[in-house]
Amino acid sequence: MKRLIHLLPRVLLIFLISFFIVMSMDVFSMPGTTLEKVIGFSIHSFPALLLLIPLFISNKRPQTAGIMCILLAFVSIFFFHTYKHLIPFLIISVPPFVIGHIFMIEGREP
Repeated sequence: MKRLIHLLPRVLLIFLISFFIVMSMDVFSMPGTTLEKVIGFSIHSFPALLLLIPLFISNKRPQTAGIMCILLAFVSIFFFHTYKHLIPFLIISVPPFVIGHIFMIEGREP
C-alpha cells in the first residue's frame, strides 16, 4: 500500500502533464509561420511546465509537492475560468487537486 501511495501521484502527474502537452499541440494545425507556431506551443504548454516543478520536488518533499499541486489547481480555477463550466473544471482543475492530496497523504505517512 505504501508503494502505491508513493507511485500513484507521480504517475497521475505524468499523465496530466502528457495530456496538457498533447492538447497544446493543436497550435500546429492552425495557420501561421513556424515561429508563430513554436511560440504558441510554448505558451500553450506552460501549464505542463509548471506541473513539472512539483514532479521533480516530489521525491524529496512530497508535502511541498502536494501544496504546490493544490495551489496550481486553485490558480487554474481562476486563470482558466474553469468555475464557469463543469467539464473544463473536472479536466483541468480537479486532477492537480486530487494529486496534491495524494502527495499530502504520502508525506504524512511515517
